[in-house]
Amino acid sequence: MATGEPNAARNGLGTIDLGVFNRWLNFTRIRAASGIGLAVLVLERLHPGSFRMGEVLAICGLAIVVSVASLRWRLLTDHPWALFAWQTAFDLALVTVGLAIVSSGLPALLFRSLFVLVITPVCLVTLWGGLVAASVASVAHLVLLAMERGFTTDVLCSLEGLIPPVLFFLVAQQCFFYGGHLERKNRDLADLATLLEGHRYDLAVEARTSATLVDIARTLSTTLDATDLLARVTRTMSEYLEADWGATFLLDAERATFRIVAATDPEIPLDEIGCIDFPLQGWPALARLGNERILVLDEADAAQ
Repeated sequence: MATGEPNAARNGLGTIDLGVFNRWLNFTRIRAASGIGLAVLVLERLHPGSFRMGEVLAICGLAIVVSVASLRWRLLTDHPWALFAWQTAFDLALVTVGLAIVSSGLPALLFRSLFVLVITPVCLVTLWGGLVAASVASVAHLVLLAMERGFTTDVLCSLEGLIPPVLFFLVAQQCFFYGGHLERKNRDLADLATLLEGHRYDLAVEARTSATLVDIARTLSTTLDATDLLARVTRTMSEYLEADWGATFLLDAERATFRIVAATDPEIPLDEIGCIDFPLQGWPALARLGNERILVLDEADAAQ
């Protein structure tokens, strides 16, 4: 008999649905680009000459266009890790180039916090990726500062040079903590979902078992014909086991023979072979009937 089994497989990459996370990154980039563009417009209005507005709007527009393309580009969405890495590299490059061309001095230094928008999501997903992102952001900050003030030890070791990297890694550390906490919560919820699925399957099995017993009881109350009784029980049990076919055998352990007395396959001529005792050695799989009452046979055993 070939039986069906419950499907306990879970889709997804661990407990992280990276496809959904990538989609979320694109939407947050669109909102962040829109918010930065609006904020710089207001700041430029209050402090004229602080920003190059044409470059600011061009960079914000580029971020929005890339986000929309990433949402629609099927080749990337089919490879979530590649898309995640591409988005991280793009965001780091965009922030670095943007800080280099749209402003200088104190406004550019204060806007170094934009790197946090890139570091945070990476640290929520991967430890090593988060460390790499924080390191790249720190190096990019130091390079920008050195390009503006000179590549000297005093510049690189100044407070303006060291405080932003310290903040980047502090943010990464906090994100690692919250990311690990969320991962544990997701794992617990996934285990609970698996347990509930197992209970649901057990309830279904119990329901089918109860229905089987009711059908057998009805059979016993409506007929005393052994042939019809065995046929009905065989058919009912096969349906319960969701088997491709089923048969009932009588085993004579002393004589090492067996006889087929019922089958769900109408092509089996029970009238002719039902009264014949076959040697048990001709079908070794049936020897298990000495210890088991129901056998589930694989394709190789059933082919015999």
